[in-house]
Amino acid sequence: MMKLTRVAAPLAVSLVFALGCEPEPAGPEPGSFPSSSRLAISPDGATLYVALPDHDEVRAIDAESGQVRATFPVDGMPHRITTLSDGRVAVSARQLGEVRVLDRDLTNTLGRVQVGAEPFSLMEAGEHLVVAVAGQGELARIPLTDPTFVEDRVALLKAQPRGLALSPDGRLYVSHFKGRGLKFEPVETFRIF
Repeated sequence: MMKLTRVAAPLAVSLVFALGCEPEPAGPEPGSFPSSSRLAISPDGATLYVALPDHDEVRAIDAESGQVRATFPVDGMPHRITTLSDGRVAVSARQLGEVRVLDRDLTNTLGRVQVGAEPFSLMEAGEHLVVAVAGQGELARIPLTDPTFVEDRVALLKAQPRGLALSPDGRLYVSHFKGRGLKFEPVETFRIF
């Protein structure tokens, strides 16, 4: 019994040491940001942004305390919201067919652009904001350096684009309200980067 204890103790210490030294799991790629929803979080995790379509406003909420930091009016049913890598906030106004880019404190509109009928999902992709324009069956790309115009568009084969996801290698996936499956938009068709 004594021999087992002498062998087991160093083995247990070695096992604890080895398990404690495992590297941290890899996180998301730097600069990759999620598609939109009605709730977004700032890149630093300190602020939650909420699109409130029934109130025509966007709110900034302290993630720690839950206190409202700011409220900003966005006419036309603010439908989806996302944060950009530089901290700005982008929101689609579904009834007005526009996208707004706001400062992180929700005090100013930094850009406002008409994108077409029923802008739905939006996400940062490279140096652009990509918007699923559901009512027109297309994607619109807005330059982040000047979010006041649509740089280009892609007509989609399926109607009602809703969700967007960007793979690490630049492939853009689009979900649709009508029809089956998921549509892949290759980089050759719609340049993301």
